[in-house]
Amino acid sequence: MTVARIARTLLTLLVCLWAMMPKPALAGQIVGVTFGRTLYSIDPLTGNATLLLAGCAPCGPYLGASSSPDASSIFIDSIVNVHEINLTTFQDTARGGILSPLDLAFDPSTKNLYDTNGSALFTVQCPSPPSICTETQVGPVFPTSHMQAMGFVPGAGLYGVSDNFLYLINGSTGATTPVGATGLPDMTKGITDLAYDAGTGRLIASAGCSKFASSGGFNAPCDESHQGSIYLIDRSTGHATLLNGNAPLIVGLAEVVPEPDSALLFALGFGALLIRSLRGPKNVSSTIIR
Repeated sequence: MTVARIARTLLTLLVCLWAMMPKPALAGQIVGVTFGRTLYSIDPLTGNATLLLAGCAPCGPYLGASSSPDASSIFIDSIVNVHEINLTTFQDTARGGILSPLDLAFDPSTKNLYDTNGSALFTVQCPSPPSICTETQVGPVFPTSHMQAMGFVPGAGLYGVSDNFLYLINGSTGATTPVGATGLPDMTKGITDLAYDAGTGRLIASAGCSKFASSGGFNAPCDESHQGSIYLIDRSTGHATLLNGNAPLIVGLAEVVPEPDSALLFALGFGALLIRSLRGPKNVSSTIIR
């Protein structure tokens, strides 16, 4: 066995060791946000909600959430601003003013942040330092004016729910393809947001209110005085399966991108040094200078 092959084998063993180590709590975590910005960790298998951070009333109200390009952070939107919250430190950073606040969705492949006013899809670019974000409409208006929930699924695209009906939305053209009814009968207690859990391959939905009746203040159908539900959504049919019928009333869902694992970084760095040391210094004496 050559020195290079020995080094590669040792590096592979280091990476395998990392894979067997316990992972950080935030890896693959879905976070739910309430009207008053209370944060919950949502179990994608059971729908159980665990409190992460108490709300900040009278701030908000908040209406949607999405993943962000930054590790361990999510975007949330109030009726006037886009915020980014770090789930490790819980620091809240305002990113800019927003005009279409019903929900957010982030495409990590294109780095596009989307929002909706219910009637159309928009891309969002927020300036630095924060001021009014630029929102550009993508394609024509939706065939429905009640699109209040959106979520991005890698490899599939952008999904949205309007009047408890699931649609696939083209992020480049804004065109919608109907998928199917969720089966929830009450439009006033409809799907409020979607988030995809990459670890389990599940599209999770929160439900319990209509955001269209909730953007005027805290005395609204979406505040914490009401009960919510967590569902599993079948992406092929749109059908919703109840996971937790006794959940907080969550208006925004987002999957958290975990921080790079320090153990993996150590394994890769150690492996690179090992390969270099086993190869030894380059023999410069054989080099002929012409």
